[in-house]
Amino acid sequence: MLALLVAIGALALARESGGDGQPADADAEVREAVETIRIAIQLDDWKTVYRSFADDFREHCAEDDFIAGATEQAPALKVVKLQVGDVAVQGDNATANITFSNGEQTPGEWKFLREDGDWHLQTTIGTVGCGFPTPTPASTLTPVGTPTPTGTP
Repeated sequence: MLALLVAIGALALARESGGDGQPADADAEVREAVETIRIAIQLDDWKTVYRSFADDFREHCAEDDFIAGATEQAPALKVVKLQVGDVAVQGDNATANITFSNGEQTPGEWKFLREDGDWHLQTTIGTVGCGFPTPTPASTLTPVGTPTPTGTP
C-alpha cells in the first residue's frame, strides 16, 4: 500500500513539474528560451537562434540570410552577456527584462509569443529583413559581365 501511495505521489509531482522534474510554469519556460538562445549564440548555432524567433520574423527573414548576418556579427554578439530579470506572462505573450552587459550594463526587454506550445522571440514591429546588415542573398547577385538593362548606369 505504501508503495502505491509513493508511486501516485511521484506521478502527481511529475505531472505538476512538466514530467521532467522542471517547473511547468510559463515564467520558467520563457527563462529557458532565453538560455537556449544565449547558449546557441556562444556555440555559433545560428540555426537554433533563427528557429527561436516567432513565425512573423521567419516569414520576412530567410534562414540563409539570417545565418550569414549572424555569422558576420558573431564576434560582437558573443561578448554580450545576458541576464534575465523579471518575466511577465499574459496568456500566450510574455516579456522578459534582460540586462545586456559588455563592460556596461544595459537594460532591455525581449517579447515572446507562445506558438505551438513553445516560446518564440518576437521582433520589433517594423523590422525589415533580418534586422541587421546581411550580405546580399546569392540568388539576387548578378554575375560579373552581365549587361545591365537599358537606361541604368
